[in-house]
Amino acid sequence: MYAKGEWRPFLEGLKLRKDGRWISDRCPAPAYRLVFAGGRRYLAVRRPLGLGHYEAELPDSHDLPPGKPLSDRYLYVHGASGSTIEV
Repeated sequence: MYAKGEWRPFLEGLKLRKDGRWISDRCPAPAYRLVFAGGRRYLAVRRPLGLGHYEAELPDSHDLPPGKPLSDRYLYVHGASGSTIEV
């Protein structure tokens, strides 16, 4: 999670359950698992919806393949030095 100008862990101490999902003792409602499809790796999250009577599993994020380095022009226009850009 990005807050107050820095990245901080959102959930820590995840534990692998017997069903292949990862949960946190601090916040056990969302359960995460990896899904492989179309040559990519996705993170799916199952969580309660509505009043908590139902659960839904939705894609949360996916790995991006390594990209090409940013051009010198892009770095110049965006005021970055080297290959690091401050967000």
